[in-house]
Amino acid sequence: MSIRSKIKSLDKIAPLPTIAQKVLGLADDFSASAQKLGELIKMDQALTGRILRVANSSFFGFSRKIGNVDLAVAILGFNEVTMITLASCLANDYSIKENPHFPRREFWMHSIGTGQIARKLSDLIPDVYSNNAFVAGLLHDFGKVVLNQFFPDEFSAVLRTALEQKRSLNQVSKELLKIDHTEIGQMIIEEWNLPPTLIKAIRFHHDPHEADEEDYLVHITHLANILCHHVKFGISGNPLPDKPCAISIDVLGLKDKDLDEIWSELNVDLESIKTFL
Repeated sequence: MSIRSKIKSLDKIAPLPTIAQKVLGLADDFSASAQKLGELIKMDQALTGRILRVANSSFFGFSRKIGNVDLAVAILGFNEVTMITLASCLANDYSIKENPHFPRREFWMHSIGTGQIARKLSDLIPDVYSNNAFVAGLLHDFGKVVLNQFFPDEFSAVLRTALEQKRSLNQVSKELLKIDHTEIGQMIIEEWNLPPTLIKAIRFHHDPHEADEEDYLVHITHLANILCHHVKFGISGNPLPDKPCAISIDVLGLKDKDLDEIWSELNVDLESIKTFL
């Protein structure tokens, strides 16, 4: 049986954590209040602890100790706490099997980093909501988590072959497994009933030329992933990152700019991500 068939036959593969589902609902609701977000977080003791740890980290450098979630939301802001919550839920709820080519902490650093970069890139497109861009970046490689959890031997072979041959992980995966993490990610995100724009971003972030120019989240996620590799933040398991697609560069209004120039103009601070994990 193929991996594609096995995934389809698995019962509720990688279900989205309940708290994450509710936070995504709030993030998509422009009328949602900070109070609602605080109440939701307080329902989970472990999550409450993580939010307070991040809020009191040296990165934010507040002069007084933040002792409760309501104050953390008020000081950090609704969007910031939403993203910290989603990142913490995913990074802590999905275990990653030990693999020298796919280290857990570095993988989530790459995923969250891509989300933060995508959030910044979304400023270039007025029609894109920054929280959606963050979620697209955060989830862009989620198919790898599924491969690692349910098909560790096959995934290890793909990782090892890609590294030894210095080839794209996607290309090797398609050859050895007849499927890659973008297809698996699409299957999972569809199961979670997330918006079509997010599904497209996960499915085509390595192949933005197959999307339409108006599929802004695809182009944002594509470039965010490349930039995260470019600045060597975290590890995705892919030894041969993509080159920027000309269509994506044009759509984002970044023509004639190299990656270093784009990066310096975005002014993204990735250090805070280390406090999420």
